[in-house]
Amino acid sequence: RWSSYQYPEAASWVGLATDERGETALHLLQGKTSQLVAFSLPGEVGGEQEGGVVSECFSLPAVCASSLTPSSCRENQRRRGPSGLIILTPDSKLFLHLGAWCVCQLDVGHQVVGLELPRLEDSFVARLSDGSAVRVSVRLEAFFRVTKDAMAALEVALPRELYHEVCGAFLANLQHTCKGSFEEEWSSFQDAFSDLVETRAEEAAAVQKDDSPDWDHLLRSSYHRRMAGSDEHGAFLSMGQEGGEGRPEGRESVGAGSGTGRKLGQTQLWLLLESLHALYEDCRLDMTRWPCIPSLLPLLRGLATLIGGEANQYEARYELDMSESCGVGPSVAERMPKCRCPADMYQALVCVIDSSDHSAWLPGVLDNEKAEHLDWSRRVLRLYLSVREYCFSCFSKDSAESPDPTIVIRTLIRDSWSLRDLHRLPFGLAVPVQEVIQDCRDNPQLDWPGAVYMILNRQDL
Repeated sequence: RWSSYQYPEAASWVGLATDERGETALHLLQGKTSQLVAFSLPGEVGGEQEGGVVSECFSLPAVCASSLTPSSCRENQRRRGPSGLIILTPDSKLFLHLGAWCVCQLDVGHQVVGLELPRLEDSFVARLSDGSAVRVSVRLEAFFRVTKDAMAALEVALPRELYHEVCGAFLANLQHTCKGSFEEEWSSFQDAFSDLVETRAEEAAAVQKDDSPDWDHLLRSSYHRRMAGSDEHGAFLSMGQEGGEGRPEGRESVGAGSGTGRKLGQTQLWLLLESLHALYEDCRLDMTRWPCIPSLLPLLRGLATLIGGEANQYEARYELDMSESCGVGPSVAERMPKCRCPADMYQALVCVIDSSDHSAWLPGVLDNEKAEHLDWSRRVLRLYLSVREYCFSCFSKDSAESPDPTIVIRTLIRDSWSLRDLHRLPFGLAVPVQEVIQDCRDNPQLDWPGAVYMILNRQDL
C-alpha cells in the first residue's frame, strides 16, 4: 500500500517501467483522482543502497494502466531496453508511453473500458465495452537490425524533441505491419524519415525557384569555392549563417527558421547524413549485413542531394556504390570538386596497415560513446591497430627475440572475438588478420583462454 499526505489513497495499480533513456520509474495509479504518478528510482529499486532520493517525476491522466516489455530484452539479458506503458485516459483513449513521452495513440477498433493486470511481453489485454476481452500486440521497437541501427543513428544526430517525433511516427506506422516483413518495416521507417525532411525539401525547392542571377553568380565564383573548401568556413558557407546574414533580402537560409514549419537546419542535416553514413560504413565491414546496404543507399543519396553544395562527394560516392563498382578510390575523389569528403573505413584500415594517418577517414560519430550501433567498426579498428603493432615487432631491428603476438590476443579477448566474428570480415580485410592468426596457430602460448584456441583452430590445446 502507498499512502502519504499528497496521496492518501491506496494505489489501484503499481508497476515498474523503463523509459527510452534507461531510467526506471515506479508508477502508481490513483483511482479516485484518475492520475498515474511516476517516481524516479535512482540506482537500484528503492534507491536506498546508493542514498538516492525517490522523487515524483511526472503524472498523467489515466483510469487504467499496464506495462509491457519487448521480448528482445528477455532474449538478451544484457540488454536493458525501454518498457512501454499502456494508458487508458478518462475519455477512453489508449496511448503508448515511454516514460512521460507519449509515443502514439493505439486504435483497437472498439471502445476500451479497462485493462487486465497481467503483464505480457509485446502485448496487453484490453476489456471492451461489450464485456469481451482482446489481446493487443504492440511493437515497441524494430525487429530487423538495420532498422534498429538506423533509428539509433537518428537518435545520435537529432535533438531529443525531433527524435521523439520521428520515432513516434515510426512506431505508429509499425503497429500496422507484419513483424517478419522487412519491406513493411523499412517502408514504415522511410515514411517517418520523409515526414522529418519533407518540409526541408519543400523549402529547398522554393529557394531554387527564386531567381537571383547576382546571388547565383556569387555562389559560382572561384572565391566562394575556395572559401567553402577552407577549414575555417567548411561546408556551411554556401548556406550562410543561421540567421541569414549576408543573403539578399527575401532569401532566407534554408532550414534555419521555424516560422515556416522547417524542422531541420543545414547543420542538423549534416549531422544526420554523417551519422547515417557511419552506419553505412559499419555495414560495409560486415559481410552478414551486406544485404542491408541497398536499403540504405537511396536514403543516403536523397539526403546528400537535399543538402547539395558540399555534399557532392557524398552523392557521387553513393551513385558509384549503387552501380556495379564496389567503392570510390582516391583517384575518383581527386577529380571531384573541393568539398567535404565522406568517411571511408576501408581507407582508414589501409592507412592503419601503411602506418599513415587514418583519423581523417574515420567517421566523426565513431568517438561518440552513445553510438553503440557502431561497435563493430570500433572492434575492427582496434583489431587492425593491434595487427599493426604486431607487424612492427616482426620487422623491428632492435628486437632480437621472436615476434610476440600477445597484443593481438589481448585484443581478441578484450572485444570477445569469436571464429564466427572473424568470418564476418570481408575477404580483403581478413587477409592481414588471418596471417597473424596463422602465426599464432603455429607458435601458440599455453596461457591463452580457451576461446582463443578455438579461433586458432587449436582445440588440442
